[in-house]
Amino acid sequence: MANEQGKPTAKLGCLGTIVVTVVVGILSIFVFSPWALHMGGRLTPAMRWHGYGKMHSSYGADYGLYLDIYYSQPGRQRSSVQPSNLNGSAMLCGPKLAAHKYTLSGTVYSAWLSADGKRTVLHLYSPKNAQKLDFSLEGAWDGQQLNLDDRGSLAAGFNTNGSPRGVGVGMYGPKEKADVTLDYGSQSDFEPLCRNLGASRR
Repeated sequence: MANEQGKPTAKLGCLGTIVVTVVVGILSIFVFSPWALHMGGRLTPAMRWHGYGKMHSSYGADYGLYLDIYYSQPGRQRSSVQPSNLNGSAMLCGPKLAAHKYTLSGTVYSAWLSADGKRTVLHLYSPKNAQKLDFSLEGAWDGQQLNLDDRGSLAAGFNTNGSPRGVGVGMYGPKEKADVTLDYGSQSDFEPLCRNLGASRR
């Protein structure tokens, strides 16, 4: 096809548009969010990190937690609040709870070259039609470990003995807190922890 001056016009096409979009997206990560390529003290070229650990409540109950999180380029918004830049999934198990699945969204604040020591907030949501056991976590990476605590939010859905009650059902002690240190690992590393915690469910 030629233009009015008789010169051929170039069409980018769908494939070309996709390639350009991908390249621009990758370059923007290198420029604005290089921390996503090095999370938890290791190279993460897929911009994904997963880890597990034992979460201990100040009231005595122990839980197993597994997170699978990945960088999600934040959308534009006219707000002073930093948009979410993490998405993923999670699993929680306990002495009276079989593995409960969650969807996850969160934010690493003020990070550029590294996320180490940067405030990280994660929100965990129960799937639709599942028992509502939502809670939040806040903390930061310290080298290869991700240290988090729940700011008392886990107690909104669990009794002090670790049995699930459901968010908004009954009262809970506002001074209860739970904290966890997550090490890099897969779901297969997490499962033995759940089995050990589940011994008291028998």
